[in-house]
Amino acid sequence: MLNPQSRVLEHRFADDMKRIIYVHTTEVATIREGTRDEDFGGIDLVLPRRTFGTRVRNAYALRYRDITFRRAVRYGGRTEWHRLVDGDHPDGFVYGVADQSGLHLARWHVLNLHVLHDHIDDVRTDNRSNYDGTAFYGVPIDDLEAIGAVVASSEQFQMALPL
Repeated sequence: MLNPQSRVLEHRFADDMKRIIYVHTTEVATIREGTRDEDFGGIDLVLPRRTFGTRVRNAYALRYRDITFRRAVRYGGRTEWHRLVDGDHPDGFVYGVADQSGLHLARWHVLNLHVLHDHIDDVRTDNRSNYDGTAFYGVPIDDLEAIGAVVASSEQFQMALPL
C-alpha cells in the first residue's frame, strides 16, 4: 500500500501520466483488423486491452538513474517485484520523478513490463530498504534500455527536439 504522501503525488500527476501513455504507447499497444466473425458483429478494429502501473517519486530520486520496484511491504504481501517475476504484472509502467517544485515531472520513462519480465535475469538490482520496513530494488535505466524495456522517455523526447 502506498503511503499517504506517495498517493497524493500520484494523484497530482495522474493527468500527466495519462498523456504520456496516450502519446507513447504505439510500441506497446497494437491495433488489428477484426476477424470475419468480429466483423459480422460490427467490430472492424480491435485495440487489445492494455494495463499500466504508474509511480511518481519526489525530486530526491533525481539523484538516482534507476527505476524502483517494491520488493517488500509491511505485513507481507505480493509486491511489484513479485508480480513482475511471476508474470502477473501490468503491460506497461510509467515511472516519473517530480521536479523540485513538486508541480512538474522532471523525468519520466515508459516501460514494457513483458520485456522486463522476459529479461529479468539480465538486469542488475540494487537492494534498498526504507525506515518503515518496506524495501525495493533499484534497476538501472541503462540496463532497462539495454534489454529494450524502455518504450519512451523524457530523455528521448528532449534529444528529438530540434536545437
